[in-house]
Order: sequence, then structure tokens, then C-alpha cells
Amino acid sequence: MSGARASSSSPFPEPSGSRPPNGEGSFERWRKSAAWITGLGLSPEEEVVRAQEQERKTNAYQWERCQKWKTDLMWNSPGIVFMRKHMALLGHPVTPEQLLCEPCTSERGGGMADDGTILLCQNRIWDRQKMEDTILHEMVHGYDRVKFELDWQNCRHHACTEIRANNLSGDCKWNREVMRGFFGFTKQHQACVRRRALMSLAQNPHCSAPGVAEQAVDEVWESCIKDTRPFDEVF
Repeated sequence: MSGARASSSSPFPEPSGSRPPNGEGSFERWRKSAAWITGLGLSPEEEVVRAQEQERKTNAYQWERCQKWKTDLMWNSPGIVFMRKHMALLGHPVTPEQLLCEPCTSERGGGMADDGTILLCQNRIWDRQKMEDTILHEMVHGYDRVKFELDWQNCRHHACTEIRANNLSGDCKWNREVMRGFFGFTKQHQACVRRRALMSLAQNPHCSAPGVAEQAVDEVWESCIKDTRPFDEVF
């Protein structure tokens, strides 16, 4: 109508769904999404929630990867299959269910409980070969525990089983040592076995006094480095 004053609001209704109920526009939604991805611009409370969600997703991914690798290795790794056979002959079969995938706070790749359960540190095992070495290492301990009545409070026992486990598991292969920053060529394998045995004994409260670990390793070295049971030679 000519001369009529224009209305301050549009005469046409806004299309349904064009504006979210809470009044947020597309830019604000994008900004929040970007903040959640990058961690920038979040409130302290949102940062905590974001960190918890990321940790949950990481743990789930690492657990699934650990489960996949351990199941494959238990049936297809020649060394692990061999050790499973000999543990079964001793009356202590090792099943996949006895290998537990869990996150660890320490730097270790795994461990063994008193009941023979093997812990696999899912956040410290970065590839399939590392897991294979870790399982073999712990299974050597399991073999010694059953075959020789391993006493962890006896420093000579602890030294011997660590020497054997590091010698037979693959922990001291040349490529592993290079990744750790050790580049020696002369008797590098033996140096690695000794070093890692001493590191383990230092964490045993019964063997942590000055000089005790070194003495224990020295006393059993010659016999235990040559003892490859149940293998015929270093695997």
C-alpha cells in the first residue's frame, strides 16, 4: 500500500530449522567444534572433559590393538608356540586369557603376577615385535618359576632368570639396542643382557642395596648365560 510504513519485522516466517533452538549460529557451532579438537579456547572444566574423553579413546584403541596382537602371537609366533608347548609339558599351560592388556604407569613393557598371569602394558608396546619379545621374556620367567621354583626374594634366582629372559626373548637384539641408543658392536648382546638384568634387580627391594645386584649377576653369569632351556640355543 503506497506510503505505508514498512514493518520492522519480515512479513515472511523464517524457514523451519534455519536457527537452532539455543540461538547458536553456524559460526558458533564451528568455533566450539574447533576448540574441542584443538583444545584452544576451552574452559578449565571443558579441558578436563576433553582430556578424559581422549584418554578413554586412546585406551580403547590400545586395548583392541593389544588383544589383536596377542591372539595372533599366541598361535603363530614360533617362539611363543614352543614355550607354550613346554609350559604345558610342565603342567602349566598358558592360554590367551592369562595375558592381560592394561595401561601401565611405569616404563616397563610387561610383568608377571604370582599366579602366572602375564601383564602386557598396552601403552608401552608400540609394535608386534615388541609384544612378541615381551611375551617371550615373561614366559621364560614363568618356565623358571615352575621348573626351578624361582624365588624372587633370592637375588641369585632373580639375577639368573633375568639373564635368561633377556638372553632368550629378543630383548637384546641389535635393532632393539639401536632404538635405545646403544650402538656398540663388540659383545653388545652380552652387555645388554647384563645391563637389563641389573636394572630389574635394582627394582627388587631385596636386591637394591649398593653392590648386591652386581654381585648376584656376577655370581650366576657364566652358568645362566649358557642355560638356554627349553631352547637348544638362543632363539
